[in-house]
Amino acid sequence: MEHQPHDLKHTAFFPLTGNPTGFHHLLLAECVLHQFPEIQRIVFILSNGKHPDPTKEQTIADKQVRFEILEKALQEFNNPQKSHAAKIAQQTRIPLKLNPKNAFISTVEFSHERPLRLYEHFKMIQHALPEDILYPMIWIIGGDLIQRMSNSEIFSNSDIQSLSRHGKFLVAPRGEYEIQKTVSQLLQTRQISLKHQEIQLEPLPHELHVFLQLSSTMIRTLTQTQHNLVCCLPAGAAELIYQYKPYHDRSITHVVSEWEHQCRLQEQKLDQLSCQLKEMLDRFADQDLPHTLALVETSTGGRLAATLTSSPGFSKHFKESVVVYDQEGKNRLLKRTVDESAVSSKMVMELGKKYQQQTGADFVLSETGMAGPVEGMRRSNKQGLCYFAYATATTVQSVSFQSNPFFSKKEHQLIFAGALLEWFISLLDHEEIDGSNNNSPFSKGSKEGFSKKREVI
Repeated sequence: MEHQPHDLKHTAFFPLTGNPTGFHHLLLAECVLHQFPEIQRIVFILSNGKHPDPTKEQTIADKQVRFEILEKALQEFNNPQKSHAAKIAQQTRIPLKLNPKNAFISTVEFSHERPLRLYEHFKMIQHALPEDILYPMIWIIGGDLIQRMSNSEIFSNSDIQSLSRHGKFLVAPRGEYEIQKTVSQLLQTRQISLKHQEIQLEPLPHELHVFLQLSSTMIRTLTQTQHNLVCCLPAGAAELIYQYKPYHDRSITHVVSEWEHQCRLQEQKLDQLSCQLKEMLDRFADQDLPHTLALVETSTGGRLAATLTSSPGFSKHFKESVVVYDQEGKNRLLKRTVDESAVSSKMVMELGKKYQQQTGADFVLSETGMAGPVEGMRRSNKQGLCYFAYATATTVQSVSFQSNPFFSKKEHQLIFAGALLEWFISLLDHEEIDGSNNNSPFSKGSKEGFSKKREVI
């Protein structure tokens, strides 16, 4: 698209790969429109797939497919019948501002067969400006891009000096980047001061903040698991992904999909934690201290038991396990009718306590959570939430654990199982067991970041 000079003062440019575009991109643009009323147009600059960062090499979907997905997403974003985000916004009575009249797509990169740097976009737009235009060009970027500005192989001195003089950057918050610290490091390493402002999430209804935990990687991995995508992007855009299947191809260099790779990493972590726990319980057994273990699993579906029993020598400690997946299973274990939420501290402690009484294990670990699958109309705001408990003959204690709600079901199961083992190991590692009275070894607290509840029985 062509940019008229008089429009640029009220335009924000948003460079992205669109691989694919999701609610996280669209809601970031929405935040900008709410926070900066002077901005009346958002121009999404769609990548040709050639990344200017030499450290980033990835297979990217065909540019025309990505264009169609982004175009459909912008058409449907503020339609409550097509967009889950718009439906939530309608319920909160705060209408979405981003719409087909103020959102545009630039495909200028498509005519180039090489990577196009941010500075080159900057110069092309700058050439359209009269010389007496003094206002800066506005760019929406992530904190990671500022980090890359410190690298002279990605941004030359002349490039970054020009960007700093004539550009203003609206920076998206990202958990792993402290924006002000990153900007200060840029000043220190390259003597460059950027005009910047952090994008605030507060203008959005709180109910929409969860979508900003999405990423394009998550959307790609969810397509590889056949999960429903309408929680990630508008329905028509999701349908295009189902139709084109741009993220299912495998090549010689990509033997496993991104999703399979992430699951393997979690499985490896789980195996490592299992070995670590076995070594600890071996030491306890050698000292005639409590060491036997039983499990109650719900949302993890037996993955924890499978991991522990596949660890050679764990039979010395592992007594038994049960998977109480449905309501009737919980009823049978607890010997009562369960009519309250299964995902709660009360439930996980009761399950652990009852199974400890039944098995006589020194320790019972229990968990109950909401692993998925991810759905467009999520039935519960507890997606990705899990409660853990351990029970002994005298004590039961629980913590809550919150994961990113947009992971796939299998990822959640593996993450929950790993987090439960990690929590239990940390407690064993920092406390001493009183073997004489078999009291809980964990009376001093729990791992930082978890919320805790404890009962003595």
